[in-house]
Amino acid sequence: TVLCLVARLTPWKGHVLFLEAVAAMTTRPAHVFLVGGTFFGEEPYRAELEAMAAELDLPVTFTGHVDDPRDYLRMSDVLVHCTLTAEPFGQVVVEGMLAGCAVVASRPGGPAEIVEHGVNGMLVDSGDRAGLTAMLDRVVADRDLRTRLSAAAPARAAHFDIEESARTVESFLEDVLDTVSVRHGR
Repeated sequence: TVLCLVARLTPWKGHVLFLEAVAAMTTRPAHVFLVGGTFFGEEPYRAELEAMAAELDLPVTFTGHVDDPRDYLRMSDVLVHCTLTAEPFGQVVVEGMLAGCAVVASRPGGPAEIVEHGVNGMLVDSGDRAGLTAMLDRVVADRDLRTRLSAAAPARAAHFDIEESARTVESFLEDVLDTVSVRHGR
């Protein structure tokens, strides 16, 4: 099984938590991709993560910044999103679902509004290393669950397509304008 975490390498994105959870798994994944680069001054954090992965003897590839993570997502079975604070939306969750990954994401925040727990992804509490480990063990060990989640994910992700989102916003704005027009007798 291949795991992937796509996020800028910065502490609040939960990389340390993720590596600790992977190291504690009953069955370790065949490979892990950490997709994302650093901003200015964050390079020491990447070095810290690389040292941690080596110390824990984890099969991790650090890709650095990539403009389009879809190739890595297509090579992965599970996308993990484990920010330590609430993510406003979680675009990478949608991207992972569109790529057909089984998604394990943290709540609260946007990912909890995207993922329907047990239907097209799994949710864990933000910052809960034991919970993340247990969920990763479950998703990795249960191929049927992983297959069911990844099969349902693209249909759910389609609800967050940019064109669908634009239609929703357009409809909302039309409703607002209609309401304003009725109130002002126009």
